[in-house]
Amino acid sequence: MPVIPLPILPADGVGIIPNPRKKAGKPTANAKVAGSRRVPLSHKENAFKPSDNSDNNDLVPSTKRRRRPSGSSNFLPADVGVLLNFIEQELPCGQHSWLKVHMKYNKWASKNRRPARTASSLETKYKQVSHAFIIIIAR
Repeated sequence: MPVIPLPILPADGVGIIPNPRKKAGKPTANAKVAGSRRVPLSHKENAFKPSDNSDNNDLVPSTKRRRRPSGSSNFLPADVGVLLNFIEQELPCGQHSWLKVHMKYNKWASKNRRPARTASSLETKYKQVSHAFIIIIAR
């Protein structure tokens, strides 16, 4: 089989076929790079902190965790019962009705030394309870 020699290309690049994927025009100074929007880890506050008990002060990740706001507590069964009674009286279907339930519940909570709740937390609790009830019935 005969060997076919490859053509010798000129050193100045003239005659070379341009890359069709390369955009024509001026090159930009700020070329986009994958992950360029991400903040480098060194710029984040409290991303790493020196450990207190290590000899060589290695960097370890901080142990901060998201938690519930201070003073928040779980719903007691009595709280849920009262909430369901207020919902049954009002039958909320919009924000205005949920605000009425919120006002009634917080008035009851202040009289009975229970924490005040936001309207959204009451609505979320109702949805959790009703969803659990639907699952029990479906079985």
